[in-house]
Amino acid sequence: MLLSFFAGSPLNSREKEAAQLLYQGFANFLIIPAYGRVISKKKIPASISGGFKAYPGFYEHTHVEMLYAKRMMDDMGLRSAILVSSQYHMKRISMPAQRVFGEQSNLFSYVPTPYESDPIHLRDISRADWKFVMSEYIKIVWFCVYSL
Repeated sequence: MLLSFFAGSPLNSREKEAAQLLYQGFANFLIIPAYGRVISKKKIPASISGGFKAYPGFYEHTHVEMLYAKRMMDDMGLRSAILVSSQYHMKRISMPAQRVFGEQSNLFSYVPTPYESDPIHLRDISRADWKFVMSEYIKIVWFCVYSL
């Protein structure tokens, strides 16, 4: 099984959760699509593509990372994956995964990192948090529009 985490602003918490899952034996490979890196507990197949194809500039970043992950997984002959990201990012991970991998995405597990905390009460949400939430929804809508 493959483990993959998606780069973003709380990178350390995502990376920490992915490394812990790898160490605990939930996967044999950890890929970081944004950087084209593979960390392995086993020998890595020699056929992994070096460079990545350029995608249109209007593609949402998570979608591009998913396309990179697909290419890397295909090169490694892997079919299932654990996708690690932030809790708020799970919807933006699952939508492109379903689009890029199709039925194969049914073999995926989506694991939010436990190392980030969400506000418990509505009053705890700052103005910056609201802007961030709105940007997430805008990115989801944008992906839905151009992916048609």
